[in-house]
Amino acid sequence: RLRRVLPTDSMKMSVGTRKAIHQRLEEDKRRIYGDQPGFAFQPFKGLMAATFTPLSEDSYSVDLSNIDAYAKDLVSQGVVGIFVNGTSGQSTSITVEERKQIVDAWIKTEPVVSGKLKIIVHVGCDSIVDILNLSKHASKYSSTIQGVAVMSPSYFKPQSATDVAELLARVAHTIPKIPVYYYHIPFMNGINVSVAETLMKARTLAPNVIGCKFTSTDFADLQRCTKNGFNCLVGADDMLSYALAAGVDGAIGITYNFVGKLHAAIIDAYMKGHHTEAHEMQKQSTELMYHIKASGNLNGACFYLFEKQRGISLGASRFPVYKLDDDLKLPLEKYVSDQKMNNSPFF
Repeated sequence: RLRRVLPTDSMKMSVGTRKAIHQRLEEDKRRIYGDQPGFAFQPFKGLMAATFTPLSEDSYSVDLSNIDAYAKDLVSQGVVGIFVNGTSGQSTSITVEERKQIVDAWIKTEPVVSGKLKIIVHVGCDSIVDILNLSKHASKYSSTIQGVAVMSPSYFKPQSATDVAELLARVAHTIPKIPVYYYHIPFMNGINVSVAETLMKARTLAPNVIGCKFTSTDFADLQRCTKNGFNCLVGADDMLSYALAAGVDGAIGITYNFVGKLHAAIIDAYMKGHHTEAHEMQKQSTELMYHIKASGNLNGACFYLFEKQRGISLGASRFPVYKLDDDLKLPLEKYVSDQKMNNSPFF
């Protein structure tokens, strides 16, 4: 016989109208935060590497044996933070349990334990249940992590900034003592809402929504975010110096895994007021990214350069991502060799 299941409050909310859901979020805000006027947090500043996920040679399991060496190498390059389980880490191809294991491993590394590396845990998934599951897991490390970042579900897509803001509020209400960042990457997931509007709407529902990883070229929107006091971290490696001019506090990127020194130097020069010097160094980053993109396999090219430049093996990539074919390695090797011949200190 079929057993009748009585709907819980959360089930009622999930099947409610848009208006009812928003009303419930407003009620939850009053219940969770009370009269709290804002949210105290330390904004992240500096360079954060978007880490790769180390996998077995057949790619069907994670291999975390080199994580501590990986963490220490990032510190040696001037990197001060890590963005774990993001696009560079193939998050959408990694299982929820594997993502938890990866976070657990990074948390135990000496650079994270000692505070040399701050950590943002990406929890975005296509299922809100998985998002909240990963958020709760990250909250176990509330005294250690910088925050969590959320990329929106992208198969059934939110239709507006209001929808995305309500997603951020749901996460923030689940972990009210942890900063929450919106991960904006429209060229990958097709969700191109105004980030500034999204964050401002989300902040009215949850004060711990405090910033974004901004991977887009819409710098007018980015500048509106920084102007309104959000902790903004740009995700476009080849536009770092220009994003600093737009007011970002730092950057999250894939190339910082292997040319961290170059980008740390760009930030340092810009913050000291040496803007021309920063823009000149940015040209090296832009040229590097040009050659990486020319391979037609951005993730594979960066993965290859990391292993070659840093000498740390991270195994295979998981389908549908592939490692770089041998013939596509040659132009990258020539570019790096030319930089060394020209006495670049960053290669």
